[in-house]
Amino acid sequence: MIRIGEVEVDATIRGINAVFRQIRFAATNALNDTVFEARDTERNLIEGDFIVRREWVLQGIQVPKGAKATRDNLETELVLEAKRDFLAKFEEGGIKRPRGGHSLAVPHDESFRRSQVVPKGKRPKALAFKLHRTSTGKAQFKGEQRTFIIEKSTFERGIFQRIGRGRRSDIRLLYWLTRAALISPDLHMERTAREVAVKSYQRHFNRRFIEALRTARL
Repeated sequence: MIRIGEVEVDATIRGINAVFRQIRFAATNALNDTVFEARDTERNLIEGDFIVRREWVLQGIQVPKGAKATRDNLETELVLEAKRDFLAKFEEGGIKRPRGGHSLAVPHDESFRRSQVVPKGKRPKALAFKLHRTSTGKAQFKGEQRTFIIEKSTFERGIFQRIGRGRRSDIRLLYWLTRAALISPDLHMERTAREVAVKSYQRHFNRRFIEALRTARL
């Protein structure tokens, strides 16, 4: 008959307990790996889908301080930082309407470089439009920097600027003026986080668990 001594049994129990501790340790690290992968993935998607004129916009997608998973709290979170909450409207989409005045000024793509912030001096308010009568008696709004508004109909208006002189002069569209603009739900922050979690958590856990076993004190 073969007897298993208490020493051997105790060693086995200690080994099992050590493995369980390493499982929790691996899960903690895997959760943090996953949430930071989701953060970076969402930032990359924003760069691809949006015109990012200020880099600090991307920093709004973040894992808050103190929100990383720990062995005592196997939870973490990815948030849109409050100072960048203007991005939130792109999660669900909707209709954007002017806060004041009667129109939204939507920059025309050909007027400003995609990476450039529209200078304050070129924004509609700075152009100081005033009602003017043309030589034919037609009412028209004219502004600074040789700008003017052309109104095709109640819903079709634009701010234009005359460039150059004489025969070589040209007219450039700066802004479309509209009473409302459709906001597409292009942020996909929640969907992205879920997809990354489903795709990557197990991979991160497997790697972290192997690392944890190598360093475990049995």
